[in-house]
Amino acid sequence: MKRRLFILTVLGALVVLVAAGGGSAAYGVVIGRATVNRDHSVTISWVLANSNVYNVSVAVDWTIVQRWSSPNQSTSFTTPLLAGGRHTITVEAVETFQTSTNYGPSCVINSDRSYWVCRRTLQSSIAVGVPSNTTQPCVVPNVVGLRLEAAKSRIGVARCSLGAVRRIDSDRRAGTVLAQQPKTGKRLSKDAAIRLVVSNGRPRVSARG
Repeated sequence: MKRRLFILTVLGALVVLVAAGGGSAAYGVVIGRATVNRDHSVTISWVLANSNVYNVSVAVDWTIVQRWSSPNQSTSFTTPLLAGGRHTITVEAVETFQTSTNYGPSCVINSDRSYWVCRRTLQSSIAVGVPSNTTQPCVVPNVVGLRLEAAKSRIGVARCSLGAVRRIDSDRRAGTVLAQQPKTGKRLSKDAAIRLVVSNGRPRVSARG
């Protein structure tokens, strides 16, 4: 009977050790949402069980993309841009807790030896599908010197969009594009805005009475 009781006690301790040192997707930290952004980054949000749970890292396909070196309890993160396809995003956190039992190397006894302070690792993962980027980028065209209407047309053909237009007085014919931003040849995301400076023509000289 004593031998049987001893075996059950050992098995119970082993179960506790696994819980203290292993990952969990159902307790401590739970990813609740993942949003694929237009630039193909992914924003995830999660819930921490209590004030004793702190973030450690975020990994994409088991490669860490964010690591916190000090206690952190933020609940959202945006990944770098991801290639098209299926990705697994994992949040890892740790929880510290007090117990009367030493669960192993993850525990240290407090100064008056009345209880143990233990630490366990927690994980939550989510699979996210990122669409393939089949859209062609905006390649900024050269529109300096063109009339505004012709510049609009060329910008549209280049899969860009017309941004803010600033008009200034100049010796150039009214409606002529004097400058643009960004510069020619730059590759941007589709429909990126091209800002223009356009001539207003020569300033009018008021007639003297």
